[in-house]
Parts: sequence; structure tokens; C-alpha cells
Amino acid sequence: MSCELKQRERGGIINPIFTCQPCGAQYVSIGIKDCIAIVHGGQGCVMFVRMLFAQHFKDSFEIASSSVHEDGAVFGAVRRVEEAVDVLLMRYPNVKVVPIITTCSTEIIGDDIDGLIRKLKKGLLKEKYAGREVYLIPIHAPSFKGSMVSGYDVAVQDLVSAFAKKDKPNGKLNLITGWVNPGDVTALKHLLSEMDVDATVLFEIESFDSPLMPDKSGVSHGSTTVDDLIGTADALGTIALNKYEGGKAAGFLESKFNVPAIIGPTPIGIRNTDTFLQNVKK
Repeated sequence: MSCELKQRERGGIINPIFTCQPCGAQYVSIGIKDCIAIVHGGQGCVMFVRMLFAQHFKDSFEIASSSVHEDGAVFGAVRRVEEAVDVLLMRYPNVKVVPIITTCSTEIIGDDIDGLIRKLKKGLLKEKYAGREVYLIPIHAPSFKGSMVSGYDVAVQDLVSAFAKKDKPNGKLNLITGWVNPGDVTALKHLLSEMDVDATVLFEIESFDSPLMPDKSGVSHGSTTVDDLIGTADALGTIALNKYEGGKAAGFLESKFNVPAIIGPTPIGIRNTDTFLQNVKK
């Protein structure tokens, strides 16, 4: 059997993926510990994104779907979200944070997710899950607007604004990395440790580099906790590496809690890295 070698026309491979807002919101959700998001829309809105993450990280991540069908698209599908929340909390007793991410179809039909969450807090959570720490966070991410970049930005702002609470200064720096890879987070944390800077990295994905062990114990999960999100209001300042992937949350913390914000640049290259280190120093 013969083998023919073909030389490539270019040295690198271009990743053409540029998808919708729910994808960015789901990427934020997998960076939170004890969190499983529910994507309110068709099942493909989750399966495609999970496939994207699985191919990139070589690992599987838990994201739920309300699995809206034709009848829901016509008559409304908030009932699917009620069922999804109940099933999710029953199956995963350790889950605390449940972002509910809308999609194009459910935004178009006008499902009232905010009203549903108020209803669930007064009903299901008090009656069936009394005493359990559960946070339902609405994230509006219609697919016909923006992209996975703006979806990330919207999700970060919604989660930070839902949890941030002023108490006493914690001496930490908020670092919103944006859409980066685990190795980037490792490099950023190394720079901060060399400067003896205590920082809260949002949303922490360094553990996604965990190897798959023979006993299948190498499970990846986000490391940002509820306490980390609450403490963002008590930080010394916020650095968002990208204006469009965390800039809204940094602006929110500055306007509401007087936490100084610096937007960018991403420390790629000598000049941007020097600027980043100067910003940390400031």
C-alpha cells in the first residue's frame, strides 16, 4: 500500500470557529466551581458547544439543556426550565450555582426567565430544597446578537453583579482573563506570584490542563468559588485583559463599589507584558 505525502501550503492551522453568545456564556460557567449551567433552547445549543470544548481541551464538561422542541417554540417553554432545575438539583447534590442561559429561540418567543427564577426561589427552592445553598442566575444571550466574545462579556457581568457584595477590603486584585487557555492562566499566576500579588482570577480554568489518569480521576472543573465572586466588591482593583471579555464587569465594580478598573492590554509581547506589570504595580 503506497503512501503519498502532501506538503501544506501554510505552516499553521487556522481555527475558524466563531460562534454565538451562548457559547461564550457556557465557557464562563465551566470556570465556576459547583456550577452547571442550563441552556434554555434546543439541545444543539449545548451539544455543539460541548463538542467544541471537548475537542479543544480533550475532556468532557457538564452543561445541561432545557431541550426545547417545536411545541415549546410555539406555546412557550418556561416549564422546561422548571423541570430542568428540579432534575439538575436532584441529580447533582453539590451544585450551588445554576446560570440559566437563554438562546435565540427562547428570546424570540419571549420566555420570562427572570420572572421564572423569582417564582422558583419562592416555590421550588423553599419547598423542596430548603436549607440548600442554590443560586439561580439569569443570563440573556440571544444568538442573533453579538458572538461568543460578547456572550462571555455578558455572562461575566451578570454573574459578578449577582454576587458582588461590599464587606471589608480583602487586599486582593480581581483579574478577569477573558477567553484564554489554561496555560495562559498558569503564566499569569506565575507573574503575579513573582510580584507577591494576591489575586482572584475570574474565571479560573487552570485545572483544565489536568491529565486523564488510568482510573479516570482526572476530572476538570472550574476553580472560581461563590466566595470569590462575592469578594470582587472588596478588591483593591480590577484588571480586565480584554475590553470585550470582562470590561463590562470591571466597569460595574468601579461604578457601584468604587473598585478601580484598568482595561487591557492582554500581556502578549514585550510591550503589552510590561504594561500589564505596570498596571499590576499601580
